[in-house]
Amino acid sequence: TTDAENISQWCLLNHMAANITKTKVMLITTWQKRLSLPEHLRTLKVKMNGEYLENVITDKLLGVFINNNLSWECHIDSVVRRVNGKLALLRRIKGCLPLVSRKMFSNAHILPHIDYCSTVWGSSAQSLYLAQKRVARAILDVKGKAIRAPENRTRTLLSKLGWLKVQDRVNFRKSIMVYKSVNNLSPQYMSDMFKTCAPKQSGKMCTRSADKGDLVL
Repeated sequence: TTDAENISQWCLLNHMAANITKTKVMLITTWQKRLSLPEHLRTLKVKMNGEYLENVITDKLLGVFINNNLSWECHIDSVVRRVNGKLALLRRIKGCLPLVSRKMFSNAHILPHIDYCSTVWGSSAQSLYLAQKRVARAILDVKGKAIRAPENRTRTLLSKLGWLKVQDRVNFRKSIMVYKSVNNLSPQYMSDMFKTCAPKQSGKMCTRSADKGDLVL
């Protein structure tokens, strides 16, 4: 409550208004730890401007759904729904579009939903992978259900489109983020998350060359 009031005072001094109805409280922890907490601690009582803020278990922040377990199922479900909505539109208009235009439509209106903030929530969600396969089959006009497609056939479809699998896309974007962080191409607070450690040694043998350090997050 003290921190909330400090935020309210800061807003007042900077001629800003904190919207109490849009300000929420969430206790983020694992469900196992939450069960071990006393009942009166499972609901946070935070007051701002004389009013208690609403406790929530899921809320949307900058387009990403966050829940109190940080499990990301809610956000992944939301991404799948958005992808399916765009896919339904693609299926209605694909008969009027050549292949190159279908790819352009998907690159502009479907893949951004999959990639947005994926370095934060990215996981190997099967539902999202199946949605990606349905999109690929619609673009290439391949009949059948995505869930029954053999893995090698799916890799062939994605290869024709120049796409990576969902999890590979996430890993690729994470790799870019790490590269930028360790090469001072990102904000300083991200670079500060990494440090270079001396190579580990076992007896007289060095497991890595002396001029190479290990990056540790």
